Amino acid sequence: MGKISSQSGATAAAGEPPLRSLELIEVRPLEEPGRDQAGRGAPVTWAELLKRYWLFLLVVALPVMLSVAYYGFIASDRYVSEAKFVVRAPGAGAGAGGGLSMVMRGDASNRTADDTHAVNAFVLSRDAASELARTHALREVMSRPEGDVFARFPNFYTRNNDEKFFEAYRRFVSVRADSTTGISTLVVQAFRADDARMIAESILASSERFVNRLHERATRDEIAFTRNLVDQARAQLAEVVERLSDYRNQEQTLDPQTESNSRLATLSKLSTEISQLEAGLAQQVAMAPQSPAISPMREVIQSMRNELDRQRRLLVGDSSSMASKFEGYEMLMIERELASRALVDAVVRMEKARQDGQRQSIYLQRVVEPNQPDYPAQPYRLLGILLITALSVVMYAICRSLLSLALEHRS
Repeated sequence: MGKISSQSGATAAAGEPPLRSLELIEVRPLEEPGRDQAGRGAPVTWAELLKRYWLFLLVVALPVMLSVAYYGFIASDRYVSEAKFVVRAPGAGAGAGGGLSMVMRGDASNRTADDTHAVNAFVLSRDAASELARTHALREVMSRPEGDVFARFPNFYTRNNDEKFFEAYRRFVSVRADSTTGISTLVVQAFRADDARMIAESILASSERFVNRLHERATRDEIAFTRNLVDQARAQLAEVVERLSDYRNQEQTLDPQTESNSRLATLSKLSTEISQLEAGLAQQVAMAPQSPAISPMREVIQSMRNELDRQRRLLVGDSSSMASKFEGYEMLMIERELASRALVDAVVRMEKARQDGQRQSIYLQRVVEPNQPDYPAQPYRLLGILLITALSVVMYAICRSLLSLALEHRS
């Protein structure tokens, strides 16, 4: 720093006008990079950088560096085998038909959708995982040395128990169903290509056995139910027949309907004969009023009228008439007819259940067979890094905004 000054002492003393003094000029050297504002020349330390950029380093730089390290050097390749299947019932895709057939196809479609959900639930169940571990060494497949320390099972942060094994199984196996087409897609990941295809094939085979078990159980339940219906209908029919026999013995009649028809025929015959005799009597009286044959004819007609009245009383009248026996007999006959029909329907239904049990009613049809992958499709390394970077930047902006608001509120 230098100073330039001038004084006007001599001229002032001589009476000359004073000269304007020059201002002091201070010359400072420019600050060098890496030095503080005080001009002491001290470089910026790592502590000051961390203090100034700690939020960015913690929220953005560290996650991005970890994601690059994991996806670039640690994450193992995973092969993906995919298969497609559909669960259907016979007749679910039949052509156009009448109203009843449309209802039947709608019911079959509903049952097929339920069976599809059941199969998909089985694929992701503990039963499927346990069966694969028992029959195809699934635990060894998930612990291949090709897998990284985070992806394989067991690893350093999970225990080797059934619960953690099932959680790991849900990471390696997934299934999704298309509600529009009814096609389910099975996706299996593994550290080896042949393991992925083998596990997918095994899951489909287990699902087919599961479908067969559903069919067999439904068939057994239907046959047992229809057999119970047959037994109930047979017992009901036997009870009605026994009551009908007791009624016949009690009323001393085999068939009131037949006896009534016979009595009605007798009444009709008597009425015809009486009419003929009365016509003959009237003719006799007109031709020979004093004929001795008139009196016997009148006695015959009267006796026949008495018989006609007696036959009518047997049909209708008091409690011993056929009409009084008809009500109980008709009710028993109706009950016997209904019991007979119920027994026939139950036998037909049981026979149909047996026939349905002999043929497959639910199918797991493969649309696409499990493929043999020749290239590891997982993980998406670049996508994972970009996704973590984007999330970190968004989180950094949020945290910085919250921190600024907190500082402003404090000030």
